[in-house]
Amino acid sequence: MRGESEAWRRPGAPNVLPLILDTLRVRSLGLYDGPVANTPVLTRLARRGVVFDDAYATASWTFPSHASIFTGEYASRTGADWLTPLPNGSRTLAELFAGNGYATGGFVANTVVIITSDHGESLGAHGVFGHGNALYRNQIRVPLLIIVNAPGLPAGTRVSHPVSLRDLAASVLDFADITPNAAWNGRSLRTIAMSGDPTGLSPVIAEVSRGIKVDPGAFADTPIKKSVVDDTIQIIETDIGTLSAFGFTDDPLETVDLSAQAQRRRAGLALIERVLLSERISWPDRNHPD
Repeated sequence: MRGESEAWRRPGAPNVLPLILDTLRVRSLGLYDGPVANTPVLTRLARRGVVFDDAYATASWTFPSHASIFTGEYASRTGADWLTPLPNGSRTLAELFAGNGYATGGFVANTVVIITSDHGESLGAHGVFGHGNALYRNQIRVPLLIIVNAPGLPAGTRVSHPVSLRDLAASVLDFADITPNAAWNGRSLRTIAMSGDPTGLSPVIAEVSRGIKVDPGAFADTPIKKSVVDDTIQIIETDIGTLSAFGFTDDPLETVDLSAQAQRRRAGLALIERVLLSERISWPDRNHPD
């Protein structure tokens, strides 16, 4: 983001290069200890930046995930869906950067580089293929690498705590030292990258609606789903009254549904309801899980 308007940018303001790769499974990447050393460039770049080992998209398909990345809103709150564009009046990163003297163009030194993906992919686990039809970790866990020359941010840092791409926009603004003239959504990842302290980060919430394909028959019978990930567990609830719980620390492939245990089910339901309420995320209509 660099061009003719650079003349009135703050002296020393960095260039910013976001690279969003489509449909990238974390478990397939050498950078994330995948089965093949297939990411030599990313692995080399990681030595200069911060790798987030457990980052999550806010949706399991392209449009709402991108809308979330560039607005700092959760997927359903962006208002964007398959046939619905981002509403007029939505504040985006591009507009904020333009208002601070940035423009699209070439890149030189002093560049903040962000590498991530909009979603992952299911390859048969849980009987699911593709994306945009579930919220298992293989569809919403994504790579996240930030390369920035920031004081106090040691190169080669890896962050293990779960983080949401909802916080990516606020992080980019923070690293570029841009202060919005009104409250911005999300929180910067700078503190957790520097100290490991997750205090104040956005909850890790992901959502998928049933109306994501033009063909009404594609996922017409697929329920609306919402997911919450905390330190050790993922909860997935649907609008037809089902609930799943997976302890991904001990069960990274999510093969054992802990919601069959009554105590775990109650705790999982309480967790997802509390987190969704805290972020004012509601269901259009739903059957409440027992």
